[in-house]
Amino acid sequence: MLPPTLTVQYHFNPDGKFRPYLGAGVNYSVFYGVDATQTLVDAIGPVDVSADSSLGWAVQGGIDYAIDKHWFVNVDLKYVSLDTRVTLHQGATRNSVNVDLDPLIVGVGVGYRF
Repeated sequence: MLPPTLTVQYHFNPDGKFRPYLGAGVNYSVFYGVDATQTLVDAIGPVDVSADSSLGWAVQGGIDYAIDKHWFVNVDLKYVSLDTRVTLHQGATRNSVNVDLDPLIVGVGVGYRF
């Protein structure tokens, strides 16, 4: 899965040592290399699996903590509305189901401001 997410952020204290922010944006997820598990193949026989790409919204909140003038540490929490349609192809038979993934993503990072 390739899930690029574009957000716009508002930083509440851009010049402070602690810089909390909120963000909102869009996500477009592309699924590739989707394979049936061996358990599914054992249960129903050979099957091809595909998943549609997904367009959804995202919200985030986080904080940057300034270590010095340039370096900072970041902690981020992001919720992505990610829904896809998964299809099982078995011979001439196709079965589809909508899947709501909606991950909550936690990130920690180190950054440098120029």
